[in-house]
Amino acid sequence: MYTYGILETAKERHTTTKSADPGGQSGEKEYTMYIYYKDETGTYLIEEITTNRSITVDEALEIAGVDMDQWADAKGWDGYDWNCITLSYKEGLERMIGRFEGENSYFIGDYKVSNEIADSELWVYKFDEDTEDYEHHDTIQMPDFWVDYLYSGEAADAAIEKAFEDYIRQELSI
Repeated sequence: MYTYGILETAKERHTTTKSADPGGQSGEKEYTMYIYYKDETGTYLIEEITTNRSITVDEALEIAGVDMDQWADAKGWDGYDWNCITLSYKEGLERMIGRFEGENSYFIGDYKVSNEIADSELWVYKFDEDTEDYEHHDTIQMPDFWVDYLYSGEAADAAIEKAFEDYIRQELSI
């Protein structure tokens, strides 16, 4: 993750380099920004940065040091669609609404989302009050950043888990 402090004044904008001070020079609230690429093949987390103001896709890619041509080449693609790049802003690292249980289950509201590492889909179950159990509701594409996280065997990463929750909330419209 890259952390940048950005100070805006009436006369000019100053961008500092990587900083240990996540609030930057202005002391304003910080925002975690996720840069995604989402198309028919899946959802890919390109990079994550922290800033204290809204920025454009161009600025975000520049700050993160991402060259989209190189990024697409690394994926083995012939190119990329600029319109598939999106930004998701989150103020600070918000507390998660849902919770993880065990290795493969995530619960949010009336939903249980399960994944098998060998599968590319997430299985969504909804709680049925009549049977007092979860029943299959839907399947959604597992985002590539989540597959990478599961296969990496890393220790828990709150930022990636929050990005996963944001993805689930977006896909289920909750």
